[in-house]
Amino acid sequence: KYVMNNNSLKERIIEYAIIAVICISIVAMIFSFHSREFSYVAYNSDSIEYVNAEVVQVLEEKIDDELGYKRGYQRIKAEILEGKAEGQVVEIDNYITIGQCVILEEGSDFIACADIPEGVAPRFSVYNYDRSFGIYFIIALFVVIVTVIGRKRGLLSCLGLIFTLCMIICYMVPELFEGGNAFGVTLVTVFVSTVVSCFCIGGLGFKTSYNILNTLLGVGAACLMYFVFACILRIGGSAIEEVEMLSLISNNTGLDINGILYAGVAISSLGA
Repeated sequence: KYVMNNNSLKERIIEYAIIAVICISIVAMIFSFHSREFSYVAYNSDSIEYVNAEVVQVLEEKIDDELGYKRGYQRIKAEILEGKAEGQVVEIDNYITIGQCVILEEGSDFIACADIPEGVAPRFSVYNYDRSFGIYFIIALFVVIVTVIGRKRGLLSCLGLIFTLCMIICYMVPELFEGGNAFGVTLVTVFVSTVVSCFCIGGLGFKTSYNILNTLLGVGAACLMYFVFACILRIGGSAIEEVEMLSLISNNTGLDINGILYAGVAISSLGA
């Protein structure tokens, strides 16, 4: 009995140590991503920032509802809540179209696009609704529900999900953008994310190893099917509307355009 308790204690210590390493890795990836300088920038946007703002008053409004689409114009007075223009009350013209249907009321929170170049009068425009509260609420509700149902493992599964998102956003996307080998980068992302996620769900044990193997085999099968059907149907990453911009990036960074499609298939199959 003493030996069993001692082994159980060792497993718990190892699990907690691995969890600590996962948390440190998440912080390190986020910090590395924010401090990273990309080799190519399509547009110089140093003077542009997206900031929170609040409508103080709707000065003028003319909105028509024809054929089920709202179109029109608003002139609002808004207070900028952050950024270089924090505290300023400015007047903004809000043009409402099919593609930009952001109708504001007094007291509404929204995201403003602030263009503040040096030596020139700043310009402000309505970018979109401020959905941060709704997003945070949904995330918190998801974490609470998963934790209530799964308890410790439910909470750890959320940690695994966060790690996977960080691997994709902070490692995989920048590496692909900078011309990294799509196959190698995707393989590392899928493998590491699978190992961490399965550990967070199942802990240490044979079942976790079995789950890792099954997941990797499933992703491998999906990628193999992709290569087969891509050859048969002649599908490539260049058959998209944004190919001109991607080509421009590729010429400057070595981005593998066809590799993007492969990476998308691999990550999608990992989620499935």
